[in-house]
Formats: sequence, C-alpha cells, structure tokens
Amino acid sequence: MGIWDRFDDIASADEVEEAKSKFTPPEAGEYEVTLEALEPSESSKGSPMLKGQFKSTEDGKMFYYNQVLQNINNPDMTAVNISEAVNFVSALIGEEIVFSGLTDLSKKIASLELGKTYRIKISYGNKDTECRFPKFKCLGEASELPFDN
Repeated sequence: MGIWDRFDDIASADEVEEAKSKFTPPEAGEYEVTLEALEPSESSKGSPMLKGQFKSTEDGKMFYYNQVLQNINNPDMTAVNISEAVNFVSALIGEEIVFSGLTDLSKKIASLELGKTYRIKISYGNKDTECRFPKFKCLGEASELPFDN
C-alpha cells in the first residue's frame, strides 16, 4: 500500500481538470472584465502587495491580479512596482492618482466600486516564456471604450 492510497478519493479527475482550466494563465490580449475584488494585502514573505480578482464578462473565467510592491532583493524596483500599481488603480478610478504613501493608496483602492466593468490588457514579459506572471493594464471602463477583438 502506497503512502497516498487512502487519499485516492479526495478529488476526481474531472474535478481536477475543471480546476486546472480555471487557473490556466490567460492568453495575452484584451478582455472585458468585472471587478470582483481589489485590496491591499501582504505577500507570503510579508511584503506589501495589491491583490485583485476580475471576472470575464464573456465566459466567467477569473483573472487574478497580484502586484508585490516592495522588492527586498532589488530595492530600486520598489518604486517601479508601486508606480505600476498606482497606474493600474488610477485607470480603474478614471483619474490620475498622485502617490503620497501606501496608506493613501489603500484608501483610493477602498473607494473603488465592485461590479464595475473594465477593459484590461494582459501581456507577459519577454523572459516569462511559461506565461506564469500576467501583467495587467487597465484600459478604462468598458462602457467608454470600443472593443477591437
């Protein structure tokens, strides 16, 4: 008897395939999505980060936004990471945010209306050949933009 034999019934092959399909990285491109959640959080290492969930209006697929703000290994990247998050939140709000600290940014994030529909563009860095780390860019509210796809 193998060590995991007693666990064979905890999930069926169909359940695992369905779960895999839900968490498959999205293809690069533009999507119309609804904001389900966006909140200040911490990474597993305790660094400040921004986490969000968006749901495709087309097929219900979930998109997960994760932006670690502090880069301990490369402190010069911290300002870049924060600026990317500020730009993203600015596009969601529809106005330019002037960064004055993470506390103020968290208040702006809390003011966002859940359930709004946006157009996002997903891309991947040149070194991300396995498409593990999607980069999100909010193009604006979906109702204000023509759809080119």
